[in-house]
Amino acid sequence: MAATAALDPLRSHPILFTISPADRPIVSKWLNEVKTFFATTAAQAADISKSFALAPSKGAPGTLPPSAAAAASNATALAYVGGAGPSAVGLAGPVVGIGQQNFMAMEDVLEGITVHYAVQLTSILGHFLENIRIEAARLLFSLAVIFDKKVQELNKKVEKVAVGFQTDDKGYYSAVHELFHYIGPALSGMAVALVAGLECFYTCPDWTVRGVCNSALARLVYENDKIFLEEDQLAAIWNLYFSLHSIPIISKVFPDRIVIVKALGLLAPLYSPADSALTYRIVDSLLRLQDKTALETEAIKSTLRKIFEKLAERSINPSGVDPNNQEPIGTGFALFVNLINPHDEYAYDLLSWALESYSASLLPSIGGAKAKKFPVAEFPPLTEFVKSLANHFRATPALVRYGACVSLHTSLSIYPNMVADNKELYVHIITGVLDTDYLSAFLYVSMIEALKTEEGKGLKHMLASLRHQERNGADYDTLYATALQAKGRDLTMSDILDVAIKASPPLAPKLLQKMANSLEYLTKPMQLRQLELVRLWGSKSQKFDTFLMQTLVPYCNSGDEDIQMAALKVIFSLIPSFRTASPADISFAWAYFHALMDQKIKASILQAVLTLIKQFPLDKLVDDAREELLNTLFKLVFHHEPNVRIMVYDIIGSYTDFWKASGLFNAAIGIMFLAIGDHNEQCAKKASDYLFRLSDTHFGSIVTPLGAVRDAQGGPFPLLLKAYDELANVIARDRTEITELVDAITLDANVDEFWNFYLEDAPDNQLVRPDDYNYARNFVHTPFWISLLLTKLGVPPPSVGEGVPRNVMPTTPAGKRRFICGFMLCLLPTCGMPDPVLRRTACISIVRCCFRGQSLHPGMMRGLLEFVSQQMMAHKQWTFQLSALDILKIVTRLKLPGISPSILLQYIDLSLDVAYNTPSSIVKLGALDLIETFLLVFPHGVATKLQEIRDVVRALIVDTDSDVVNSASRLFPLVFRCVPTTQSADFLAYLKSEIATIQTGGPQANGDPMVAGLTTEESDRVVRLSIKAMGAINDPAIAYAIVLELMPFLRTKQWSFRAAALASALSQVPNLDGVQSMTILWTLLPLYGDPNESVRLIFSRYLRRVPSKQDALCKSLPPHPDDSLVLPTTSWEDLLADNASFTVNAKNMNDILFELDALGGASDPDVLPMEDDGFRLPIISQKLMGRFKELVRTVCGPVPPANISEVMYYLQELQRNRQMQGPAIMVLSEFCCLHETTVADVIEIFTNHLSQEITPDRATVIEACMLGLRNISEYSPSAFKQILVKISSPAVISEGDLMALFYLSDLIQDICANKALELLRKYVPIITSQRHAIRKRLLAVYLNVELALISGQDEMAKVLDAIQILLDTTDEADTRRKVYGCLGKILGHLGPKHSLFRSLLNNAKKEIRSKHPEVRLRSLDIVRILAKYMSTEEAIWFCFLYLADSNREVRNKSKDVLIVEGMLDFVVPALRTYKPNAGSKRAIILESCKLPSIDKLVLAINTKENDEARIRVPFPDEDPYNVRWYSSDRRRKFSERYGLPESAFARAMLPLPQSIMTLVEDKSAAIKKPTPEILAKYQWLMNIDSITILRECIRKYSQVASDLVESTLEKVEDEIAPRERGRSETRRPGSDGGPRGEDDTPRPSSSGGEDDEVDIEAETHLIDVLSNLLFAHDGIGDKVPGWMDRMQAFIAACNSNAALIRETLYTNLESSFFFFNEYIDIPIVSDEQYEALEEFKTANQEATLEIVKTGKTDKFSALEIRKNELNDLVDTRSEQLRRLTVIALHGTSGYGLFHALSTAVPESRLMSAFQFLADMLENEHRGIRIAAVEALVTIVMIQLEAAIKPGFVNKIKGIMQNLLTRLQTVDDSASLYRRKADMVSVMAQLMTYVKERRLRLNFIRVLVQLWKDPDSEVRVAAIKMMQLLGERGVTEITECFNDNESADQLAGDEEDRPPQVMKELAGLINNPEYPEKDILQDLLKWRFTQPVKP
Repeated sequence: MAATAALDPLRSHPILFTISPADRPIVSKWLNEVKTFFATTAAQAADISKSFALAPSKGAPGTLPPSAAAAASNATALAYVGGAGPSAVGLAGPVVGIGQQNFMAMEDVLEGITVHYAVQLTSILGHFLENIRIEAARLLFSLAVIFDKKVQELNKKVEKVAVGFQTDDKGYYSAVHELFHYIGPALSGMAVALVAGLECFYTCPDWTVRGVCNSALARLVYENDKIFLEEDQLAAIWNLYFSLHSIPIISKVFPDRIVIVKALGLLAPLYSPADSALTYRIVDSLLRLQDKTALETEAIKSTLRKIFEKLAERSINPSGVDPNNQEPIGTGFALFVNLINPHDEYAYDLLSWALESYSASLLPSIGGAKAKKFPVAEFPPLTEFVKSLANHFRATPALVRYGACVSLHTSLSIYPNMVADNKELYVHIITGVLDTDYLSAFLYVSMIEALKTEEGKGLKHMLASLRHQERNGADYDTLYATALQAKGRDLTMSDILDVAIKASPPLAPKLLQKMANSLEYLTKPMQLRQLELVRLWGSKSQKFDTFLMQTLVPYCNSGDEDIQMAALKVIFSLIPSFRTASPADISFAWAYFHALMDQKIKASILQAVLTLIKQFPLDKLVDDAREELLNTLFKLVFHHEPNVRIMVYDIIGSYTDFWKASGLFNAAIGIMFLAIGDHNEQCAKKASDYLFRLSDTHFGSIVTPLGAVRDAQGGPFPLLLKAYDELANVIARDRTEITELVDAITLDANVDEFWNFYLEDAPDNQLVRPDDYNYARNFVHTPFWISLLLTKLGVPPPSVGEGVPRNVMPTTPAGKRRFICGFMLCLLPTCGMPDPVLRRTACISIVRCCFRGQSLHPGMMRGLLEFVSQQMMAHKQWTFQLSALDILKIVTRLKLPGISPSILLQYIDLSLDVAYNTPSSIVKLGALDLIETFLLVFPHGVATKLQEIRDVVRALIVDTDSDVVNSASRLFPLVFRCVPTTQSADFLAYLKSEIATIQTGGPQANGDPMVAGLTTEESDRVVRLSIKAMGAINDPAIAYAIVLELMPFLRTKQWSFRAAALASALSQVPNLDGVQSMTILWTLLPLYGDPNESVRLIFSRYLRRVPSKQDALCKSLPPHPDDSLVLPTTSWEDLLADNASFTVNAKNMNDILFELDALGGASDPDVLPMEDDGFRLPIISQKLMGRFKELVRTVCGPVPPANISEVMYYLQELQRNRQMQGPAIMVLSEFCCLHETTVADVIEIFTNHLSQEITPDRATVIEACMLGLRNISEYSPSAFKQILVKISSPAVISEGDLMALFYLSDLIQDICANKALELLRKYVPIITSQRHAIRKRLLAVYLNVELALISGQDEMAKVLDAIQILLDTTDEADTRRKVYGCLGKILGHLGPKHSLFRSLLNNAKKEIRSKHPEVRLRSLDIVRILAKYMSTEEAIWFCFLYLADSNREVRNKSKDVLIVEGMLDFVVPALRTYKPNAGSKRAIILESCKLPSIDKLVLAINTKENDEARIRVPFPDEDPYNVRWYSSDRRRKFSERYGLPESAFARAMLPLPQSIMTLVEDKSAAIKKPTPEILAKYQWLMNIDSITILRECIRKYSQVASDLVESTLEKVEDEIAPRERGRSETRRPGSDGGPRGEDDTPRPSSSGGEDDEVDIEAETHLIDVLSNLLFAHDGIGDKVPGWMDRMQAFIAACNSNAALIRETLYTNLESSFFFFNEYIDIPIVSDEQYEALEEFKTANQEATLEIVKTGKTDKFSALEIRKNELNDLVDTRSEQLRRLTVIALHGTSGYGLFHALSTAVPESRLMSAFQFLADMLENEHRGIRIAAVEALVTIVMIQLEAAIKPGFVNKIKGIMQNLLTRLQTVDDSASLYRRKADMVSVMAQLMTYVKERRLRLNFIRVLVQLWKDPDSEVRVAAIKMMQLLGERGVTEITECFNDNESADQLAGDEEDRPPQVMKELAGLINNPEYPEKDILQDLLKWRFTQPVKP
């Protein structure tokens, strides 16, 4: 009663309900069932939920509380009897501990108990035990049925829900939703009570309980929204909303949070119209949710869409909405303003999407469509929202700015014209690009790109360039964040902003000032961006802002370089406004700018200042400031940075009008003249260019030399120095005409500045210390121009003291020298510079300073030589010593009268001493150069010192420094060139003694200190130079003696000695008389053919009259005019008096600019000319012989009889050197022709050389003798008879004799034809004798064939008999080929009468059926010989087999041979009009005649090694000189990579001439090649493919072709299923046109082993030949369909037999435990397998025990025999399986290509064949499937290329639909395994021929699904096929890759919507465990390389 009283106040509340009396018994029964359930099945759930049991009263468990504090609380207690409050923990459980009596006493609260149990059952719907979940769902459904019988009709649907409780692993939320969707309406009466009970589980720590309870609660509220009072409904939703935030407090893991999110979405239609505050709170909370998962994000989006739609309805369609709740449009934007805060960024991931979705919801629906249309033309609420973010854009926290940026970016995508309509927003975008937050800046950049302005296209192009420009190692910071400081890039962000700012309105001046004022309070990065903003907005200001300028200018002096640069850029942008500035403002700014124009300022800052100065309004400066500007610019001329100097020259040169107006024009031009000597090429050119432009109008007299200086700048220093000197001389000469210019140039302040620049830290009258002197100044301004100019103008040096005029000469000697030398002294420090170029240029310049034109200034020369003698030579620094020697050398080369000889006399001893004793190698070189100059200028004057010079140079030849050695080696012969005739004999004796001592060695060499201790290299060097020195002695009296001394060195093996001896001998020839010179030239002539190119080069230069380098040098530098043996002894001090007058020759003055090596002129390169190097090595050739004969006529001639023996002796002596044997023999033969008395002796010598076997080391001699004998024979026929007798007389015949006779066989026919028969009888037995080597027998064949042609037909027959014996006894292919080449000659005379030719024909028929391509090619040689003599049937048979060959090379080569030999002339008329289409797919297939995969799929077949393929050791080098390599494209690629010129390899690419022996042998053994006329005639026919020609042949001889196809097909069929004997015997013998033999029928396939391997190759060849014949038979006759049916049956039989063998093999392997290993655990899958395994183990154990106990091995042997038998069986079956598979592959190729190429096949047969090939995709072998795929694709491509076949296209579509259905079916797809890869491959390649959109989209979906296939091959294939479809232009691929969310909304049918490929792709790439990331990345790269389509 107390409970009833407690319920009275709430009787009308929906929470209370009453169960009807009719239902109460059923409910009670249901409660008993529930009780039993919790007591048994759900006992575990009951035990862990005791805290949710009824609260006990007075210790009695399960009793109701005695009273309640209030009615509401009592009602609640009764509603969920015993329900726990918010603090309860654990899983809800049933009522426990209630006895039977107590239970019956509670009947009055049956409703409460029912609610309680319903709540408890709901809470365990997510239990981890499946049976508990299923039973709980069933009980709840039973309760619903009690209240509403109609629910029973939903039983089947609920059963599906039960499946969800079994399979779902994500909390079973979906199943709970579906369950309560069905039962919720039935429980409407108790819905409020259930919701109240379920709310208790918000705080349950178990996430599964929370999830299912929240799901049930939401669904109950939604399904029964009419039952709830509005306030109760909102209260429940509020509690649900609060629980969203409480979950992280309760548990660290909350997978159920998504349930609340979805629940709020489900209930959105209930609370959104009713409670705005709750709605906005929910939106805010969902967006701010932390750590969102991907699923939660999608759920949040779904919920927010529903909320936004409801919010929009309140604004757009207020009907039905409470007017109090109606909101104006756009009110919700305030929510997004609140989301932007500085504390967190959790809402930013969905901010853009939410803003766009909310905006879309505000737009009215158009035409009833659900999708919203973006973009829009106007959107006022959105605009107001963006404007309200004005303060957010400038906020300090980066998060706030980023949020505002995202909002603006999204708004622009919705309303693109927002900025154009609201210009004030431009400020935010421009400012945002420079934001320090990188993400914001990046978004602002994209906004700039999207703006629609006049500069839009240009901006897009610039941004694309910035993004795609290649930068090595550049990161994001480098590209964008630090764009203002970016260097070295063509484009920066500042450039882009400069363009973007043009469309922006100007910024308010006060705001600009505010920006400038705030700079001092910002960090450096912020300062830089702020300055950039000031620069951008300042560039748009038109009026000068004094306050802004005063604020910015001080930053130009900032201590930070970056700030300085930025400030200067800002001021530069404000320069246009300076035109309106006041003079005070100009002066204020100029003071700061001038202070920055200092050399100490960093170069980058200085460049920026100069750039600013260039644009500065200089005309507004006062006069003092203008002069100050020029002086400052002059000081900057000495800046070390070239870029600074070039800007200075630009300012001075470009402002000529300004300087004229300021009265400073001459001063400015003077500075530019002084700057001409700038070391930097660009700087110097800049100065000279400006001067050259002004020269015509202001100083025309110096135009020409000034132009010469400008042209010489950047060139070599000698030419530049000459131009400097000429310009300085012209200025000095015409100074009276250009007085003002000269005065400006010689201005004291300016010239003193240069003096100080070079000599400020140098002591007066002393040389600088190079270690202390800063030589970097020479790389700013070289002193050459200044010194030359100012010395020519006579400018004195600065004064030595204050008050002393500079033009007054001091009285001290040092002062006088300083005064006289003047600015020449600026060059002295450079003379001590280590840089060789600048140091030598300084030496030349310092000498030229002493001249005015060609007149010498004696005082300056005297001062210079004093510096050299007193300071430079004595200086400890090697550079000054070397410069002293160079200056002396230069003065000597000037050949000044008296002065040059005095230098020789005064410094020759010093130079010798320095050269011998100085430790510095480079100074030694300088001394040697000076000595060389003395020898060249005074060859007679050095006579008295010649022996000393010789000894010093001889000592330096073996110096340790290589440069010294080279210099001394060059100087040593020059010493002997200067030897007078009175000393020549002594010097020759010295050289002979030196050579003898070195070559003799022993005690004599050890006793000579000059020789003892020399290494081999040094000894050879001394000998070589001594030989050269002999040739340098110019004394006719001893010339012949010198040549005789050189003779032994001509035959030495060391090429360097031969080269030196040859050069010396040739140099002495002019000193010999006529007979001596002729004798010597005959002796030297063989060296023209020396193997070494250097030796040949010397002879070639002699023939071309090219002087040696030493001769050219002596000619270019002739001796001094006063040179004599006695020179005057007057010193240069006496000669160089002040009043002395000397002039110099202009040529000598120009020559000193160059080194001695360059004076000889451009000598010919050290390479042989083509006429002397055409024989290359040289190889003994007819060309070399011709050159010898020509040289004999040119330089030699007959010698007197007395000298003949001498020439013969020396030529035979040369033959002692094996390398010189060949050339010497050839010269000897020509000498014999001119001297008949030597014929007998020469023939004897030659025949003795020939009487030996041909070996590599004797080949050269034999070739030379052959050439020599022919040369003699052609000159004297009588001599040939002697030669013939001499060669044929030996009893033992050698290979050399045979080769020589064969080479001379044409002379035998012309001169001694009667000797041919005698020679035949002697040499024919050699052919048949096996005692001789095969090479000798071949040579005998060559010779006898030639002799037989001379003797007649009878002898020809005998020779053929012998040749047949040779062929019968040898199988070597090379030998037979060579013999075949000879037979053609006899065949032309004898015809095919001999049995040899029939034997050859039979052999050709046998070889043409061989499986080896090289053997079939070999048979071509026989066919070529016998082509004219075969019958028509035989010829056609050969044509068929050659043109249908399986090898492409055989087909092409045989086609050419058959055409040239005229065997295919009958097809010429038919094919005359045929036009091949080389680029078509059909032509490509006809060229290969196979599927491309056949060569890759068929494994290499091991064949027996042919007997003829023997290994020869050593291997012959076919390209010993790498001619092929030099001519190859690979070498050209290397040359291009490393920049090597192609001309360097021109000679190396020339083909080598064949040697005489190779040429003769190849000519005799080679088959005659067709003439160019024949090739030109048939070239058009050769270009036609072989199948087309074969088709015409078949048309002409169809019966022969039919028989050949039938016989070949029968052979092929016999390989798989042998025919009955009767049918085999009825085949016409020889129907295939060839002989029946062993090779015609392959061996049985069952034999196994290596024979089977050979058979596979033969069988595949046979199948390929059959396929090619069938290709050509297309449309000819009516047998082709039958043949193709048999071909199809054959392929099917192969596949079925292979499948049977495969199945049997697998069964045998499994049943026999072939892979058994006792250490590996084998899974047992059946009882039989277990028993077999146990039996196998038992047998092993018994065998082991037998061995251990008895020592017997019977059982073990039996086991081993069993294993071996199994291994043999496996090998046999595997080989059979491989054979069948290979045969099937080739058959599939032929079958598929026939239907692809056929133009006559009916469409029905084509579809049948297509179906047959498609069925092969089910084959288990991957290779078969790949071949089938290629065949299917090829058929479609070629057949549909020719014509449209609707029926065939439908067939393709049907097959593809079937394949697609199988791939989509789960069971079929799983059973396909790797077949799926081949299926998707063929479907993808055929998809372009199917235009059905739905089929394409379904296939794309399958491809995407297969990306996750377990098989990696399938995954890879699916990814690649996706890219293939895109590359082939399938439009649906582009749609799938595009973002088509709006398309999804518009699409009506799900199957017509493109799948979201990018989402799947991104998910897989982000999966760290996905293995195919690289291929997906390639697909993604391809996608982004394609143009984006809207």
